[in-house]
Amino acid sequence: QMREGCEWNEKTGEVTGFLQYGYNGEGFVEFDLKRLTWNALKPEAAFTKQRWDADSVRTKFNKNLLTNIYPELIKK
Repeated sequence: QMREGCEWNEKTGEVTGFLQYGYNGEGFVEFDLKRLTWNALKPEAAFTKQRWDADSVRTKFNKNLLTNIYPELIKK
């Protein structure tokens, strides 16, 4: 399962993006937008975290999606 999106505080203008993957109804890995790395939520996700942390194209795409594209869409 995947869950992604952002929340926008209209009063402060703060936008918080999130990207999470789960397996069997439980969290597996999540993207840390501030550090631009993945957090393994289960020990089994350590390998996935290492591979995805090394993928700079994926990281740039996710950052753009969560900080530019999604916020513009929800503001419309």
